Amino acid sequence: MTNFDVVLVVVGLICTGIWLYDAWFAARTREATLRRALDKGDMSINIEQLAREPALVENAKFVLSLVVVLWLFRNFSSAINFGAVLVLLTLATGVTVLVDKLVWRPRRQARLEQARQQVPQEAWAAVDYLNREGGWVDFSRSVFPVILAILVIRSFLYEPFKIPSGSMKPTLEEGDFILVNKFAYGLRLPVVNTKFLDIGEPERGDIFVFRYPEDPSTDFIKRVIGLPGDRIVYRNKTLTIEPACRNGEPCPGPVKVQTRLLARGGYVDHDGSRWDIYEEDLMGVKHKILHHPFLDRPVPRTSCMTGPGEWVVPAGHYFAMGDNRENSRDSRYWCFVPEENLVGRADFIWMHFDTMDDSWFDFSRIGQLR
Repeated sequence: MTNFDVVLVVVGLICTGIWLYDAWFAARTREATLRRALDKGDMSINIEQLAREPALVENAKFVLSLVVVLWLFRNFSSAINFGAVLVLLTLATGVTVLVDKLVWRPRRQARLEQARQQVPQEAWAAVDYLNREGGWVDFSRSVFPVILAILVIRSFLYEPFKIPSGSMKPTLEEGDFILVNKFAYGLRLPVVNTKFLDIGEPERGDIFVFRYPEDPSTDFIKRVIGLPGDRIVYRNKTLTIEPACRNGEPCPGPVKVQTRLLARGGYVDHDGSRWDIYEEDLMGVKHKILHHPFLDRPVPRTSCMTGPGEWVVPAGHYFAMGDNRENSRDSRYWCFVPEENLVGRADFIWMHFDTMDDSWFDFSRIGQLR
């Protein structure tokens, strides 16, 4: 939990405490005073003031709504558990708003009209206050449109993610906040992740987010290297791709992926280590990758290998690698990404915030991904 999260929690607890204290104690005192005045016909008290929430309570409820919205945005990138919480919260507030509109509000209005007929007009403010909607209804009506919009955007359009590790350096850095296109690979139902509309498929070179096959509750981000049917060979820091035969066309032969050295030792990591920067031409998609000049981590033999450093991508699966080639745990170690694990395509860096940098905000990193 970051300092900002701690501040959100503290502010939320303070606002909730103010709201609950008013609802359980102060509001009941105001209600009792108004009821006694109405029973006695005493209009000498300041009804307008009593029949209105204190400014402190109104401000606390407004700030609490902002805290809830900010918390939702902060936890946008949490995978399945947060999606379930968001769906449940949307259903709870939505059902409350619907039931209030169809059942509770007409009943309140009927009680209100009946009560108004029994008191003079100067007491109507007190009657309105005593027949007001409950706190949960008020809260639900305030936050439901925001939560519903977040659910729709997060599930079907774009979802923000924060980059937690350096496996995609230099393309993506720790602290980058990215927008992931949720409809690029088809629309899916939230939580269950079942595709109901097929729009497109991953292309070689895409940066994509997926649920980690060994732990689907964790989201990973890598680059698409191999498509279904491709033969992938990675030995001695050299990548070779033999594309699958497609659409009855002649089968292409193996293609050695070309790299060009841009800067030897040109990337300096947080720990002071230096990495060589290369430009990789991934069969038409050019992007930067990192290689360590001396480090060469051997890839362990896995059950999905067809030979040392060699894989054939099965149907409905993809081969993924990080741009930080000696510092990425990817398909070389845990095999392939199933199509049902896809989350979306990373399209844009919209913010960079990292307390390990000299400048926490780096606006130069904002822009389109490739």
